[in-house]
Amino acid sequence: MTNRTLTLSSMLLISSLLGGCVVHIGGSGEGVSTLLGNVDVSEGKQVGHISTVNGSIELANNVTATDISTVNGSIDMGEHVTVGTASTVNGDIEAGTGLLSKGALTTVNGDIELEAPSTLQGDVETVNGDINLPDSTVSGNVITTSGDITLTGSTAIAQDIVYERPRGKSWLWHSDDKPVLSISKGVLVNGRIVLHRPVDVRIEDPAMQDKVEIHYHSGE
Repeated sequence: MTNRTLTLSSMLLISSLLGGCVVHIGGSGEGVSTLLGNVDVSEGKQVGHISTVNGSIELANNVTATDISTVNGSIDMGEHVTVGTASTVNGDIEAGTGLLSKGALTTVNGDIELEAPSTLQGDVETVNGDINLPDSTVSGNVITTSGDITLTGSTAIAQDIVYERPRGKSWLWHSDDKPVLSISKGVLVNGRIVLHRPVDVRIEDPAMQDKVEIHYHSGE
C-alpha cells in the first residue's frame, strides 16, 4: 500500500470518527466498544458488553446484553430486555415493559423511567435525575441526591430508599431545593427511608412514615 493510499485511508477514518456513526449489531454473541457513535442492537439478539463514550445505546425488544454503558448518551431498552448492568453519566435510562436487570441501573445527570413491570436485582441510582418505578421489584437500594422518586402500583423495595446529601452543600436549605419522594399506597419498602437532606415526602400509607429517618439538621 502506498503512502498516498495510507494517508487517504487515515483521512477517511478520522472524518468518520469526527462525524459520528451508528453501529448496528445484528448477530448474537457480539460486543462492541466505541468512542464516537450510537449503538443499536437488533431484536432478539444476545450480545456481550456494549459501551460507547459519546453516543446513545438502543436495545430492541427481547435483547439480552451482558453490560451496557455510555458517558454522554442515553440508554433506551425495548420490551422484555435482560441486562447485567446499565450505566450512563449524562443521559436517561428508559425501558419498556418486562425489564430484567441483574445488576445496578445508574446515571448521574439523567432520569430512570421504566414501564411496568420490571425486575431489578441491584441498586437503582441517580444523582441529579428522577426515578420512576411502577410495579417494580427492586432487590437493592433506591438512591438519589436531587431527583424526584416516584413509586407506584405494586412496587417493592427490598432495601433502603436513600437521599444523599449534595456535595459541597454549606448554605441554608430552602424550600425550592426539595426533591419529591412520592410513595403510593400498596408500595412495599422493607428497609428504611433515609434522608440526608430535606425532601418533600408524600407517603399515602401513614404506617410507612415510621420508616423515615432524618440525618440532617434543619439549620444546616
